[in-house]
Amino acid sequence: MKREACSLGTMISISTQSPSWRAFRHQQTARPPRHLLSVASPAWQINLGHFDTRDEAVSMQRELAALGYTADIATADDAGVTLLLGGFGERKLAELAAKDIMQRTRLNGLWVSGGK
Repeated sequence: MKREACSLGTMISISTQSPSWRAFRHQQTARPPRHLLSVASPAWQINLGHFDTRDEAVSMQRELAALGYTADIATADDAGVTLLLGGFGERKLAELAAKDIMQRTRLNGLWVSGGK
């Protein structure tokens, strides 16, 4: 079976049996503890979006948790709540996760940031 990931116009096609896909799935079940990731960490993250209310963000957190992802509330203010999914050691793995999330949820337009 093949999965595809797209990032800024670049199409990546990867077999679910490939080492990169297995590493991606492993990272989703063996993410580093949050206290080991600092703001200065070179880890890649996915911006899951900005939600109008905390309840909407928490609802999406629960939906993602059911899929095996642990999203964090990055900012919460009067303008809304931003969700991030971090802990990826490689950009390619973060892009694969973003593609997976967009296929399995109502989220779209996710983007990857971080790294050096």
